[in-house]
Amino acid sequence: MISNHFHPNHRLHRWIGWMARAAMFGTVLATFGLMLGAVAYSAGLLLVMIPFLWGLSVPLFLLTSLYPSVIVYEDGIELKPYGFSASRLSWDDILATTQHTLLKPPPPSKLKRVAQSGVMIVVKPTSLPFHYRMVGLMAGAGWKPIFAISNKTHTDYEDLLAIFESHVPHREWNDV
Repeated sequence: MISNHFHPNHRLHRWIGWMARAAMFGTVLATFGLMLGAVAYSAGLLLVMIPFLWGLSVPLFLLTSLYPSVIVYEDGIELKPYGFSASRLSWDDILATTQHTLLKPPPPSKLKRVAQSGVMIVVKPTSLPFHYRMVGLMAGAGWKPIFAISNKTHTDYEDLLAIFESHVPHREWNDV
């Protein structure tokens, strides 16, 4: 192991992860409740609500998988999202780093604090599980698996960014 880059506030990260998992579990329970209600009350329209319910739960994947903890090894990295199992990637599996599309710069009057900056890392489609594809969908990259690093969500961000820049080319969204 070369370095370990985790969330600076472990309690907050853990709490957000638990709340996201509880909401995902609630979505599953609500799905069964809607199916049971549709059968018990002969109300087939309740089944129409299920896709909308699942659609509203998609942003929960951002909370658990957008900023995973990153452990850097000589031959690649290991990602540890909260609520899902860890994934190991070689440097060849990472296609590019791109601009972070989910961060916007603060207005000029609010420059009293350091603005959040970061990059998104695009990975080969077969290298990461499905929940990273959901992150890519929410980030505007289609079904490409993506995760991100930023100065507010990873310790030693500058070192981690330098490691990625030395191993992975930086590209624009339309070139990936």
